[in-house]
Amino acid sequence: MIKQSDQLNELLAASAKAQGDLKDAAFDSQNPHFKSKYASLSSGLQEIRPVFSKHGLSISQFPCSIPEGYFLVTLLGHGSGQWIQSWMKLTTQKPDMQGVGAALTYARRQMAFAVAGISGDEDDDGNSCLS
Repeated sequence: MIKQSDQLNELLAASAKAQGDLKDAAFDSQNPHFKSKYASLSSGLQEIRPVFSKHGLSISQFPCSIPEGYFLVTLLGHGSGQWIQSWMKLTTQKPDMQGVGAALTYARRQMAFAVAGISGDEDDDGNSCLS
């Protein structure tokens, strides 16, 4: 689910400028299952935060529990008050807090990178989907 403010012109202009300054996050982690490198949430946020701040942007992420399940709510905000909000349902492998925590960290990484328009994974041309 995506929601937004009535106007987006200032937010989108700032986002375009920020994306011009952003680089992909440094690959600082290894996926033992796929034997591939990836950028951790921390690595991505280290790239995103200063560039977003320079352009009056912020990213906020909130875990949410409703009867339909656990969700991550990500808000891209601009100093003008304009905003875009997106909800991602968390899929857990284990139905306990560790499972929720793992899903939350993964979702935060994916959503932050998507909002910023950066990459955090090696391009495997979709081959990992075939495993």
